[in-house]
Amino acid sequence: MARDKAKQRNIDKSDLANYPNARIRNNSGSNDGTPISESVYGDFHETAAKMMREANMTYNDLPDNVSNGYQLFEANKRIATKNDYVGSATIQGVDTIYFDTPLDCFKVNESMIFNVNFDSTTVINKATCVTPNFTKTIVISGPFKSGQKVRLINESSRILLSGIYETSDVPNLLSRLDALEGIIGTMNKIITPIVNGGTPLLWMRPANEIPLGYSEVTEFRGKSIFGYDPNDTDFNVVFGTAGSKSFNIQKQNLPAEGISYEDSYMLESSTSEAGINGKTTLPSNYFSWRADRDTNNNTLLWRKNTTDNLGNGNEIKKLDPSRIVMFIKYTG
Repeated sequence: MARDKAKQRNIDKSDLANYPNARIRNNSGSNDGTPISESVYGDFHETAAKMMREANMTYNDLPDNVSNGYQLFEANKRIATKNDYVGSATIQGVDTIYFDTPLDCFKVNESMIFNVNFDSTTVINKATCVTPNFTKTIVISGPFKSGQKVRLINESSRILLSGIYETSDVPNLLSRLDALEGIIGTMNKIITPIVNGGTPLLWMRPANEIPLGYSEVTEFRGKSIFGYDPNDTDFNVVFGTAGSKSFNIQKQNLPAEGISYEDSYMLESSTSEAGINGKTTLPSNYFSWRADRDTNNNTLLWRKNTTDNLGNGNEIKKLDPSRIVMFIKYTG
């Protein structure tokens, strides 16, 4: 605690706008000056003594000046450095952080370092100080893990928290970066064919939903994909075309089997080819081959014949059951 100067005897309170806690009054000769007393000046000496102790300094018993140095000033400097300590911040409940340092005394944009017992991914939207009660919205500006140090910045309308790394963390970070570079190198090799547009990708959404940087490979519309084969003339040209979705069966595509039949007739003891059983008249060129008569004057005749057309020659679709997709490529 400290004693308020404004409550001392013979204190000048005529200009509280400039001197909110009043000011020392000179003696006008009427014994109306502020007394030189312990109640007026004791706190100054005690505060100076406290600074000397906290700074772990020994009095040199010399007046503070240019020649002797300013011990009280040096003590103040030491304390300022000493008090730049790391605080503690712990999460309480689901939306409150408890700081062990009163944040209400922080000026706007003043900062301090804290150890935390929570991750930056934890859902947080409030900060509460020890005393007096102090509440501000917290914003995470940089990721951190539980047990790590964070920097707190007291902004005008919010508390900003961001993770910081110490020198001892550097080797681990470098190791992780090396591993990450290795992964990125591998991924770069994997995606290179995609980036240069040489690898089409299957796209199962409408054309108007194709991501930015990609476009349809229109050359694949209605096409299947076959592997390159330098030893097969149907598949030895990269990005060439092959095949059709329908075909006609040609005679040369039928099995190499002979299918034939003959019409045959037996004419018994007839003197001409005019009819069979004396009732049917046949044209003279009806038979393509005539056998010799036997001893009974019977004649065996036959002709080579052809069946009617078996079909109409329509195309045959050879499309297998399929799922229709779109091919897209990366265009940058």
